[in-house]
Amino acid sequence: MIEPWFPKSYRLSERFVLKKIIYDNSLWQIYSANNDQSVLIVKDSLYNFWQNQGLKLYEFELIEFGEKYHYFSCSSEYIIKSVSENSESPTFTDAISFASSLAHTRELGISESLENALFVEKLSLLLPMPNQNKNFDDKRVLGTWLTGGVNVSVDNKSRMKQLMGNISRDEFKEIIKAAKLDDTNNENTKVSVATESPKEKSETSRYKGKKTFSLPGRLELENFIKDHVIDIIEKADKYKRMGIEFPSAFILQGPPGCGKTYAVEKLTEYLDWPCYYIESGSVGSPFIHDTSRKISEVFDTAIENAPSVVIIDEMESFLSSRESSMQNHHLEEIGEFLRRIPEARAKNVLVVAMTNMMDAIDPAIKRKGRFDHIIEVGMPSEVEIKMVIENYLNNIPHSDKINIDEVSKRLVGHSMADVNYLLRESARLTVKYNKDLIEPAIFDEILKDMQKETPKKKSLGFKPNTS
Repeated sequence: MIEPWFPKSYRLSERFVLKKIIYDNSLWQIYSANNDQSVLIVKDSLYNFWQNQGLKLYEFELIEFGEKYHYFSCSSEYIIKSVSENSESPTFTDAISFASSLAHTRELGISESLENALFVEKLSLLLPMPNQNKNFDDKRVLGTWLTGGVNVSVDNKSRMKQLMGNISRDEFKEIIKAAKLDDTNNENTKVSVATESPKEKSETSRYKGKKTFSLPGRLELENFIKDHVIDIIEKADKYKRMGIEFPSAFILQGPPGCGKTYAVEKLTEYLDWPCYYIESGSVGSPFIHDTSRKISEVFDTAIENAPSVVIIDEMESFLSSRESSMQNHHLEEIGEFLRRIPEARAKNVLVVAMTNMMDAIDPAIKRKGRFDHIIEVGMPSEVEIKMVIENYLNNIPHSDKINIDEVSKRLVGHSMADVNYLLRESARLTVKYNKDLIEPAIFDEILKDMQKETPKKKSLGFKPNTS
């Protein structure tokens, strides 16, 4: 933590006596004060930066304490917090307040990135910081706030659903509306599908301006998804002439942390289609027939809002071999999937499943016509780890003294989740230690804390389907 600029019990004015520092940054600090007040104090350089952006912050007052500072006070019931400091999912009321403030900030003509902006609820503003990542757009700012600090765009609806805590789907729509961000919700998708001709529905115009689909460090998996999913979707008319109507369902198998979920998230983010999860926490039920009914409802909703994606997470929970269980409700669940997966493909619903227990899956599920492809996703190799680190550091301030080759060697045997943890944690510690760049010592500190049993390395490849 940075040393407080003002001593404890410092009388800032006749009204306020500072108690203790709550949050800090090299350019600003937030203190608690008497009378249940919060006080934001900023350096003169930051205040002038805001002035140059066109903000008229009449509520701030000037104070000199060795140098010039500006401060703003409000009741502690109002939020004053950096976007990057938010570690809790907000309530719906607080989320609406943040979204409205985001919209208000943009309406005032502020064009700077709000990646690490200060949310000052009393002013209905997000006050930007200088020299931020311009690629960190407002949808990612809102997603980061709603999920309590996870770097995710609100466009990634499947991930948002997992991370938003108690915010419901309808409340999420209200938040998007309050932020005045473009959003294609399920109702809009449904209307557009109903009014478009089949040819218009398959046009590649929906992909204009999108970034190229990429999975850094996973070239084989990236190529599979491009060839067997994206290319078929983007060149639908050409594939239809050859009798291919829509991409086949596929399975990603591999140990926990290998990157299955990340690959699926990147694909759904790229497609920008409605996304629906089938997982034990959302559809599992102890009541006979209830799980099958919920599974059917997910498929019905996905078909109604097609083109869409259905993701079956931990598929062994529903689709383990029938030989291992003679319970009627388990047989019923498998039967439901056997019926619905081919129907989903025929109705423009992409089905993707994930598991780390492929041997336990019922053989009928793995036959062609259900899941045509089974892709093994293993632990990353040294080369793959190096590619991921290089891709990340390309967009982050870092010291050129970092030996990426050495870091990659030390991570061999670790999961892709461990690699991503190293990168996120290095960025966090860089800010915490008030550094301008990620330094080799920070990587070394994290790596020493990651002394875990190294799992056996696996390769990425393709397994043939059996019939």
